[in-house]
Amino acid sequence: MAMSRKERSIDDFFRTRFSVENNYVAVRYRENNRIDYDIRLIKRYINHHSMVLDLGCGTGIIEERLAGDVYNILGVDKYKQFLNKAYRHPNVVYKTGDVVTYCDEALYDLILSFGVIQYMDTDQINSMLQNCSKMLLDSGHIIIKAQFGIKEAFTVDKYSEELGSHYYACYHQIDDIVSACKKLSYSVEVIDIYPEYLNRWENTHDYAVILRKVK
Repeated sequence: MAMSRKERSIDDFFRTRFSVENNYVAVRYRENNRIDYDIRLIKRYINHHSMVLDLGCGTGIIEERLAGDVYNILGVDKYKQFLNKAYRHPNVVYKTGDVVTYCDEALYDLILSFGVIQYMDTDQINSMLQNCSKMLLDSGHIIIKAQFGIKEAFTVDKYSEELGSHYYACYHQIDDIVSACKKLSYSVEVIDIYPEYLNRWENTHDYAVILRKVK
């Protein structure tokens, strides 16, 4: 099936990131210390016996920081070009796959989706979350971290001087995502993950959304 214009714009953008040598900048777009706050949050939900699924793992920057602290991490990403240069460790396995439709037979203690849903529409997010429910232990957690529209959802679809390429992203409104998660029988906690200096834009804000199955 041919890509839509939106899908083509997103795909073209990510292909411009393959040649970026720094694995962090390739997928986070600029040097910063956000990863420190990400890992600090993630460590609340893991131990040395944890099985972790990272949907949209990119170049494995989370895997690099977590590999020694868990039993196993499976990183899934659409682009093998990112996975080919991702961090290697005996506890880490990578697989090429579409995070919207990915589902396997394992049960995970923690499922991550960091910086992914701004490239997905509502139906795609629902599909991913439905699949996550099948793969999540009853005692497990899902963490969705993303940049959200503050007052309303909006789309960026233009050339970015900073990134040097066309950029397409949909910044969902946080209340809409919380409502969608609750409709799928998740309990929801919203965490303001970063200090103010790491939220660069007036109309967006980064949050981590913590999900658990409602028993």
